[in-house]
Amino acid sequence: MSEGPRLVEAHPGEPGEQAKVKLSALEQKWEALQLEAEQRRASLELILPRAQLFQEGVDSLQQWLISVEQTLAELRNAERVMLHLSEATDRAKAVVEEIQVKTAELGGIQKSGHDLMEAVSEEEAQLVQEKMDALRIRCSVLSLSSLDVLQRLEQALEASSRCTSSQEDLHLWLSRIERELLGAAGAQTHAGDAVLCAAERQRLEQAVVKEMAWFKDTALGLEKLKTINLEPEHIAEQLYEQKILAVEILQHRFNIEKMVKIAEILMTYSDEGETSDLRVCFSLQFMTSFY
Repeated sequence: MSEGPRLVEAHPGEPGEQAKVKLSALEQKWEALQLEAEQRRASLELILPRAQLFQEGVDSLQQWLISVEQTLAELRNAERVMLHLSEATDRAKAVVEEIQVKTAELGGIQKSGHDLMEAVSEEEAQLVQEKMDALRIRCSVLSLSSLDVLQRLEQALEASSRCTSSQEDLHLWLSRIERELLGAAGAQTHAGDAVLCAAERQRLEQAVVKEMAWFKDTALGLEKLKTINLEPEHIAEQLYEQKILAVEILQHRFNIEKMVKIAEILMTYSDEGETSDLRVCFSLQFMTSFY
């Protein structure tokens, strides 16, 4: 550009005029290019902090979403196996509260996204909008899922609390008897007579009879649950009944297994006459095969 005037002076006449016109056009293009570059630089300076703020918010929320989804999967498993229900329910409540807090953060991300959309092209703004929509939908689904998990856990916990504590007491007693029998069996001296007195033997046999009666009643109850009614209220009621039944089955299963172990120990050193009174215990093995 600086050499242009000299070239015009070196070519007087028409060639010089043509060079002058070309030089003027080139100068205009150069100025326009500089102006465009300056505008683009100013635009990028405006876009960059907005884009960084938006992307940092998106990345942070996505990582949190993954973590919460994993937590909910663990809580669903706790509800299915009916274990540690109280702790799982507390965790679910904490997750629900955390999601409510994060919903406010989503509002901040949406605001930063709208600020970014004002500074970018229409095509780029569409991509930003799609990201915000995806996050909003994912958060909404997660919120509904967490409420569903919490409701199921609370129902399972209520069902568990309604189950009789007598099964827990029986389990403790059976565990003590089993330990004492195993310890006495090591001495190899009439362990059954020394440890299991007549009253305890009678209590064991009565417990076996009760478990067999419960098993028959439960089998009938399960048959009734096979009948499906598509009415929403009826389905909800059946699901609740199944929750209660699931807890009862777990409690009874543990105790039946204990009874079988105790019966097997007694059978190893009892006299033939005494053994015949305990053979009923082995019918429990048949019952456990149905769990």
